[in-house]
Amino acid sequence: MSLNDDELDSELRRLFGDDRLDLPARPDAGRAVLAGAKRIRRRRAMLTGSGGAVAVAAVLVAGITLTSGQNADQQPPSGLGGQTTMSTTAKPSPPKTTTTPSPPPATTPETSEPSATTPPETTSDTRSAGPGAEILAAPVPSDATLGPQGLGGLRLGMSAEEAIATGHLGPDAQQPRAYCESYEVYGGSGANATMNSGDGLMAITGGPSTRTPEGIGSGSTKDEVRAAYPNLQDQGSSATTAVPGNPNAVFSFQFSGEQGPVSQVRIATSAARCGS
Repeated sequence: MSLNDDELDSELRRLFGDDRLDLPARPDAGRAVLAGAKRIRRRRAMLTGSGGAVAVAAVLVAGITLTSGQNADQQPPSGLGGQTTMSTTAKPSPPKTTTTPSPPPATTPETSEPSATTPPETTSDTRSAGPGAEILAAPVPSDATLGPQGLGGLRLGMSAEEAIATGHLGPDAQQPRAYCESYEVYGGSGANATMNSGDGLMAITGGPSTRTPEGIGSGSTKDEVRAAYPNLQDQGSSATTAVPGNPNAVFSFQFSGEQGPVSQVRIATSAARCGS
C-alpha cells in the first residue's frame, strides 16, 4: 500500500507527537549545561595561554641563540674586561673594513755639504810621526836644565821614534835618515837635538837661556866653567868635560875666543859620531 504525501505527513506527525518518544529533562539540566560551557571556555583559555607562552619561549630561545652566536664572533680579547652587551634585537653587523694607510712616498734625503769650520786654536799641534802614531807637540821651557841625562823629556840614547814621541821635537818631526840630522827643540828655547836612524838621540845643544845643573850656560866665563868642572879639558875656544852623574855623556863648551864667555853648551853621548 502506498501513501500519498498528505497521508505520510499525517503519519509522521502522529509518530512524533507520541508521548512515549519524549525524553524527560533533569531538574538541573540548565545548570549542568552552563557549567559544561564554562569548563569548555576555561580549557580554551588555558590552551590559548599555554600556546602563547610556548610561542614566546620559542622566540626568546631563538633570540638568545642568535645573540650568543654573534657575541662569540665579536668577543673582546682577554684582559679588556668581561662586560658583554646583549641586544634583544639581533641585527647583522656590517662587515668591518680595514684601510691600510699607504706608505709615504720615498724621499731622497738632501745631502748638504758639510760647512767648513775652523777648528779651535790649541797651544800644541798634532802630527803623525810614523804609521799609526799620533804625536802631541810638547814645548820645552826656554830655561830648562841641560843634563845630566838630556833636556826635558829628551834623553840621550833613546831611539829616534821615542824622541819624536815625546813631542819635544815639534809637530812636523819625521824619522831621520841614516846620517845625522838636527831637529829644533819645540817651544822657542833655541835648543837643537841631533840623531840618526841607527844610534837615536846622540846630542842636544842648549839655547841662550839653557843652563847645566851646575849653572853654566851662554855668557858664563871660562873661569866659571873651570870652577864648575875641575876636570875641564881646555882647548882654547872650546872645552870638554865628563857630565857629573852620567859617565856615558860629555859636556862641550864653545867660547867667544880663547878667553871669551861661553857661546854654546852641548851634551852628547861619549860614542857620538855626529859633529858638534
